[in-house]
Amino acid sequence: SGLKEKTAVDGLFKIIEIPITATTPSVAEELQNETERLTDILRMQLEFYRAVRFYFSLQVIFQKAVQIEEETIASFRTCASDLLTSTPIEEEISRHIDILAVDIDKFVRNGSGWVVKGLKCA
Repeated sequence: SGLKEKTAVDGLFKIIEIPITATTPSVAEELQNETERLTDILRMQLEFYRAVRFYFSLQVIFQKAVQIEEETIASFRTCASDLLTSTPIEEEISRHIDILAVDIDKFVRNGSGWVVKGLKCA
């Protein structure tokens, strides 16, 4: 599955790194393509813990629109959400993706010529 998992406090805190290979220029579209995999991961956690607090953290590679050899990596993160077994997981994931897309769009608008080159990991 290619997932890297780090845990702390006897497994109560987990960081699950999900490698993403960008196939579209749209970050939001790329993340929407990962919704099924994200849903499966969260559902598995809910089966074990019955309640899960999660957030998304995304590293985006940017390049200058004029000087394509100049790159930077910026990190974006959503606020934590609580999931219960009755929570519609896909809706929560979509909400988090929308938040990331807005934040990335703001960065591009205010970033002095940076454009999205790709995604590093989620």
